Amino acid sequence: MEIVVGLIIVAIVLFWLASRSSHRRKQEPSMPSTPTPVASDISESVPTPVDAHGTVALRTFELWGSHRPDFEVVGEAYRRDAFRKIYKKWSLAPGQEFYGEAVLIPERGNVHDASAVRVDVDDIAVGYLPREDASRYRPTLDNLFERGRVAVTRVRVWATNADGTWRARVTIALGDPSEIVPANEPPGGDIVEIPPSSRTVQVTGEEHHTDVLAPYARGARTSVWVSLHGIEKPGSRNGQRVVEVRIDGQRCGALSPVTSTDLLPVIDRIEASGKLAVARASVRGNSLKADVCLDVMKAGDLNEEWIADNLN
Repeated sequence: MEIVVGLIIVAIVLFWLASRSSHRRKQEPSMPSTPTPVASDISESVPTPVDAHGTVALRTFELWGSHRPDFEVVGEAYRRDAFRKIYKKWSLAPGQEFYGEAVLIPERGNVHDASAVRVDVDDIAVGYLPREDASRYRPTLDNLFERGRVAVTRVRVWATNADGTWRARVTIALGDPSEIVPANEPPGGDIVEIPPSSRTVQVTGEEHHTDVLAPYARGARTSVWVSLHGIEKPGSRNGQRVVEVRIDGQRCGALSPVTSTDLLPVIDRIEASGKLAVARASVRGNSLKADVCLDVMKAGDLNEEWIADNLN
């Protein structure tokens, strides 16, 4: 009898321990399938930027050149569980699309592709750039990392599990390699960037400044930082004002009087606060002829939140 009672007590204790262990596992948060990007995830071909404490010091850089997430990512079929996690975390219904931010990771140690570029959403890998494209973008992304930056861009995600299996399509905003990172540094000092837009603004008079544009006139469209200045139009008898455009502090053209009226209100406010107005631009052409276009929002299209944060 004593043996039977002893066995029963042992069984009860074992059951209690098992139940407790199971309860603990349920309370522990599940870890993402892919860790947050750190040095070991990035290309080993470039040095790792670290801060004074030896911690990887990466800042995000929003890629230029495209505002529409229409560049196809591949490999979603191998990341089905990633979409389950993302949709569960954000309480999204299967079949619902969403827009967010993707991080492009130059992935070292990839046995399938030495130039692999991984696409992460919410610190979870959701796919890769196609192999033929990854090799074109990898040098630029490696260079960004060498400067302590990691590339981010807009992403569209659609996923469903209508038949019990997660299927997804991921697209990102990604311009040509020559467009996604500016070829020069932004002007120094206290600057305010006027937000980019889906429209471009043509600069005039570039033909008089081929010496300034030559370093950036490389055939393909090249992104550059420019500064914008409200000036009196040379030769004007009525004090007409226009927007002068400068690259690296040197004049490269101006906007027409009509187009200038769309930007002068915001430029004047920025200059009145003692700051410098800057914008994104692109140069295309060669040493004989080059065109400059601004990627900038009209003053009348700026939202009140941006105005309050930057002009007051």
